[in-house]
Amino acid sequence: MSRSQVPPPPTPAQRPRLRVLSWNLLRRTGARAEDVAALIRSHRPDLVLLQEATEDIAALPGLVGGHFCRHGMDRRIYGLAAWSPHPFAASTSLGLPVSVMPGRVPPRLAQLVKF
Repeated sequence: MSRSQVPPPPTPAQRPRLRVLSWNLLRRTGARAEDVAALIRSHRPDLVLLQEATEDIAALPGLVGGHFCRHGMDRRIYGLAAWSPHPFAASTSLGLPVSVMPGRVPPRLAQLVKF
């Protein structure tokens, strides 16, 4: 394992709790993959869920290893993503109900991760 990769935390079978980290990345200029990698190194989560994740976040496995999946959103620069040091099946994106105020809220997605 290279020095840049984070050693995986104990597997769920070895540890009774699951550490989940969630972050909305975009806010104005957006968080970089390096920012997320630093948080992973610091807190060693089992699962990271990322909202408004741009395509650049796909660099995350190259920084900390692990497994990654991203779902882009139509006509948006962002989407939903998930990362884990443990293998997981590719996540599924689920369309959510449309806002009752047309034009106010873009179509939304939820991400289903089977872990």
